Amino acid sequence: MRELALELLAFVDDVVDDLGSREALQYVHRIIEEGTSADMQLEVFRKTGDLKAVVQWMVEETRAGHECRKESRT
Repeated sequence: MRELALELLAFVDDVVDDLGSREALQYVHRIIEEGTSADMQLEVFRKTGDLKAVVQWMVEETRAGHECRKESRT
């Protein structure tokens, strides 16, 4: 799946700037490299076996994202 996604990204690369989609595709690259939030939640659960730890991770990630957005607006 990863290889197919990278192949598709390479295929469309020559037109993404014309379409104004470069930033959106950078997000796809990030997901391929780092995984999704669901991947991270599963990893926290695998490490801890504790759903409360997963919820705590989600709260921390949400707060961190909120702070980043807040700082970028100022």
